[in-house]
Parts: sequence; C-alpha cells; structure tokens
Amino acid sequence: MDIEHDGTALVNIFDGLNENVELKLSLNGRSDYANYRSSGNSLFIRFVGRQSSHPNDVLIHQGFKIYFEHQPKFVKFCKSTEIMCRNKHQCVSKHKLCDGKDDCDDGTDEEHCNATSLEFSRRCGDQAIKPLFKMSKIFGGNTAKAGSWPWLWVLTAAHCLYYQQDARKWNLIFGKYHNFADDKNQVKRYISEMIIHPNYNRSLQVNDIALIKLNALLPFNFTYVSSICLPEKDDREGEKPNTKVFIIGLGRTEFKEYADVLKQAVVPIVANKQCAKWKESVRIDEDVICAGPENGGIDSCKGDSGGPLMWLNKKSKQWKLIGIIASGPEFCAIRKDPGIYVRVSNYSEWIQKTIKSV
Repeated sequence: MDIEHDGTALVNIFDGLNENVELKLSLNGRSDYANYRSSGNSLFIRFVGRQSSHPNDVLIHQGFKIYFEHQPKFVKFCKSTEIMCRNKHQCVSKHKLCDGKDDCDDGTDEEHCNATSLEFSRRCGDQAIKPLFKMSKIFGGNTAKAGSWPWLWVLTAAHCLYYQQDARKWNLIFGKYHNFADDKNQVKRYISEMIIHPNYNRSLQVNDIALIKLNALLPFNFTYVSSICLPEKDDREGEKPNTKVFIIGLGRTEFKEYADVLKQAVVPIVANKQCAKWKESVRIDEDVICAGPENGGIDSCKGDSGGPLMWLNKKSKQWKLIGIIASGPEFCAIRKDPGIYVRVSNYSEWIQKTIKSV
C-alpha cells in the first residue's frame, strides 16, 4: 500500500480494525509518501486535520491518496528439489535454474548464470512503442504513453544511493508506468552491487553518478524493457545549446504531488556559460549539462533524481542518454533556473572500466 497526502495534516495507519491496535505508520507535513505492508487484511486509517486557533478560520485540505493491492502470502518452506524465490511468493524447481526463463519473476532462478539467452533483440535506443507528444512541456509536462520509454537503467545519480548503501534494502522495477501500483509488464530485479563514483562529493554535488549491477539478466527482447545508447568519451552530439532533449520521471508535478503515471517533457539545452550566470550560487562545470526554458514552466523536480536526459538521433532513429538528473529541487520550473544533469559522456570511460572490473 502506498500513501500520499498534502502535508498539512496527519495520517495515522493502524494495523487492524481500530485504533486499539499498534500504530504502524504516521505521516506528517515532512512526509511525502510511504509504503507499508499490513500483517493481515485489515487497516484502520485516521486523517487528522490541522487545528486553527481562530474560530472563524476555514481550513481547506486536499486530503490524501491511498493505493492498495492484495498480495499472496509468503511461502514458508520449499521442497528439497526447489528453491525459494527471493520475493518469497513461490518455489521453483531446481531443474529450471539458469534456463533463461524468469520463473520467479524477480530473477532469483537466473542468478549466477553464464547463460545469455536473455539477449538484445533490438539496437540500443530503439522503441517498440513510440512516444506521443501532445505538447512540449514531469513538471509542466504531459502523461507518457505506457511502454514508450522502455529503458529504466542501472546508471543513476550517486546521491540517490548515498544514504542507503545496503543493497538488500533496494529492488529495481523495470518497465514501470504507474507510480503507486504494479504494472502487468513490469520486471523486478534486486541489486547485486552498487558502485558510487569514487570522487563523488555530496557537499559540492560533483561526480554525482553511480552504477548498479543487477542480480540477474533482463529480458531485453521484451517490448517494455530495452537498453538506451550511451555516448562515447567526448561525444557531444545532442548537447549543443537550444537542442531539444527529453526528460521523463515519476516525481513532483506542477500540482505539488507525485505523478500517478510516468510523465515526459521536452526541454532545450542551455549553454554552460549562460547557465552559470543564471545560477550564480551553483557550481557549473563541464561535467554537467543545463537544460530548461528561460521562462521556466518545464523542469525535472523532486523525485525525478537519477532519471534520464535523452536525445534522439534523427538519422539513426536511436535514443542516447546524454545526462542524468543530478538533483530534484524543492522548487522547480523557475525562470532562469534550468535543471542540472550529469554529463554522461564525461564518464563513459569510468562506466566501461567499472562494468568490466565488476
């Protein structure tokens, strides 16, 4: 179950039929959203509005949203001829290990395999489902078409992993479209290893890039999961000022709430010299790209961190990852305050070297 609310009140979650049971979760104004798995099939939820000291005050609350789903009970035991999937939802025969089929639905039965049966059937940057753009404006953007952005990668921002570097606490969902609900086409994987750039500096916000190694291969022949092309060193194609580039994400929207479904937007590249003039208090060097319209209105926002800045090569019809959303600011789409993205081409050697060494 996922809960999102407007931050002006309090939402208390009790694991049972009433308030006499244990309080499991309490969301206040500092909480954006949280997820919780109940121990049974009942929850008691109390919404507490903010009180006013003036009797004539009228307080308006947006309320809260709850997304819930039923999940099967965990499997406690498996036969000696079976393995228990890491999701604990099922047992799989040992005869099915490393057969190239994801029987566990989370890659458990395909871990530590040398098989390459789950391989690419398309070039990098190809889409089986083409995106639709109703407007060139995610914050200020529009809803994406399900499956039109099939790459959710293992290249992300370092600050996304910095505060929780225990790989066991994470899982990755590929082919994701809905933010707070499961998708029938999604693919789940766990983290085998996370590698934060050795020169990442949280205070200076430099080298904000990280790699994630998955527990098992992905089915790249699948319509909703694919790979995006990476630039070579010093490859600046698609990074010239005023070039139209694309961003997607599930972060905050102009309505100050997290997107229910994947959002997309088009933004122009801003020259670094111009960006530095606009953002005097921020370090702008050649390791970053700035993108966003001068008048604001369109931007990546809080919750989009680690997401992609993409460019379409119109000749080859392939998409390339040129940047990574380096920060999801609290205030977005402000005039003369474009978004900042890690310049992937400057890290191509580190990416290739790290992948080969792990």
